Amino acid sequence: MRKITFLILSALILSTFSWQVNAQYCVSTFSNQTWEFVTNVNYAGINNTTAGSGPSNDYTAMVATVNPGGSNTMSVTIDPDSSDYIYAFIDWNQNGILNDAGEVYTLATSTSSAGPHTMNITVPGGAAIGTTRMRVMVDWGNSTPNPCRTATFGEVEDYTVNVSNVTGDPPVIVCPADITANNVPGTCGAVANYSALAIDTEDGDLTANIVSTHPSGSTFPVGVTTVTLSVTDSDGNTSTCDFTVTVIDNELPVAVCQDITVDLDPVTGMATITAADVDNGSTDNCGIASMSLDVSSFDCSMTGANTVVMTVTDNSGNISTCTSTVTVQDVTAPEVFCVGGFGIFTESEDFEGATIPTGWTTVIESGSQDWTFGSGDMPLGTDFPTNAAIFDDDAAGSGEVNLARLLSPAYDLT
Repeated sequence: MRKITFLILSALILSTFSWQVNAQYCVSTFSNQTWEFVTNVNYAGINNTTAGSGPSNDYTAMVATVNPGGSNTMSVTIDPDSSDYIYAFIDWNQNGILNDAGEVYTLATSTSSAGPHTMNITVPGGAAIGTTRMRVMVDWGNSTPNPCRTATFGEVEDYTVNVSNVTGDPPVIVCPADITANNVPGTCGAVANYSALAIDTEDGDLTANIVSTHPSGSTFPVGVTTVTLSVTDSDGNTSTCDFTVTVIDNELPVAVCQDITVDLDPVTGMATITAADVDNGSTDNCGIASMSLDVSSFDCSMTGANTVVMTVTDNSGNISTCTSTVTVQDVTAPEVFCVGGFGIFTESEDFEGATIPTGWTTVIESGSQDWTFGSGDMPLGTDFPTNAAIFDDDAAGSGEVNLARLLSPAYDLT
């Protein structure tokens, strides 16, 4: 009779095992992980940091161990955009369906926060013993959880959950409160020390057996880090808890300016500078996000010394400023343009009257008398002491008109 009972029990166990192995779950895919994807999943021994590597990701080799009736914190961190929903599905009854009653968990709705987003998940008392499937999903703009969803923006990750029988009471583990610390000056992190407690009804104090993802005394980077503590008793029961360590960068950047000189453009009359022109080696312990100037363009009205303020912003939003003297030079000579006719001027030329000067000409307008050269004798009156240019208007006779022009060459008055 015992043999028959054993054989029947063995058959049932094998049948259950075969179902778990052959259970087929629906496929969920998202085609674009540019804006929203999972960056960390932390649950009951799973602590997986990812970077949105594909439309659906198989991490079923990673196993979370839970007990019926036990509670564990699930933490999911994402790279967010906006209107993001975070869901978890766990097939507690192992029927191959991920959204039966009591198997759907909503960790965040319409969020634009990276998180971590956390939820305390209690394993149903009637959860089937053995391994089953857990699916974690970030889904953009969808308020209806669907483990089989196919869409554009989001990501899905599959894991394994091992539901094990509880032998005795699981240990109780107590995490410290969340820790907040300022960065160590000159560095981009801080050391955090903490203590925790673990007690088991059978094994007593198990504090020394606590395992941490980030041991006390570790250096934590600026930002939020989730720390998971776990402890296992002699019966193989494991309990976990989580807390966060937040390191704040409150160190201002060091803004260093230099004085510079710029020339106005000869065509536009403008000069433009950038923060890089003024910067003289500004630094920050966690990196500089941006540098900007309050004045970057100059015109002819700004020649001379100008005070310019440079603002340096680091990756944590801390701001420092420094000032620079920007000397603006107008190095282009003016161009003079005259409008209208010539002004009044006097031009004189002396020449020896023996002959007509080079370049000069005479034109007889009427009559026949022309200008004469080579003598100083006047027809009437006092003679010239030297040769002269003489026009005798009486030479044509009484009543006759003589008109002759003596023309100089053209002069370049420019």
